[in-house]
Amino acid sequence: MATSFRMPFQVMKRNIGTWVNGVYKIDDSTGTIITVMATVQMPSDRDLAKIESTPYGRRSGRYLKIYCDTRLNPVSQEIEGMREANAGDIFFYDDSQYLIFGESDFTMLQRSRSTQVSHWRYYACEAIESFIMEQAP
Repeated sequence: MATSFRMPFQVMKRNIGTWVNGVYKIDDSTGTIITVMATVQMPSDRDLAKIESTPYGRRSGRYLKIYCDTRLNPVSQEIEGMREANAGDIFFYDDSQYLIFGESDFTMLQRSRSTQVSHWRYYACEAIESFIMEQAP
């Protein structure tokens, strides 16, 4: 089951970059551009409360909530050896780049409720690759 509100958007699937003197540098390879069908919304007040509780909630003032059938890679800075670290995919919207940082899995909904659409929900903040952190490693 698909929804008619989905539109095509470009996403860059990319490799992890590095921190150098407190500045995050994207990996030299540009990554792979894919097209996904998604619905984009501005986060509600409830969503913003969830966003602000994450490290990415204090970095930018522009956020998106994205509903998509395709699984994307949110940024993760996991402990080495526990899970794979991801640079986070970049979602292109309104002539800006947004870093995917939050993921919720609603793919089981279609199996349990016939009226629900199976999907992934993501939160994204305006890309901050040139952002300088005060406490960076």
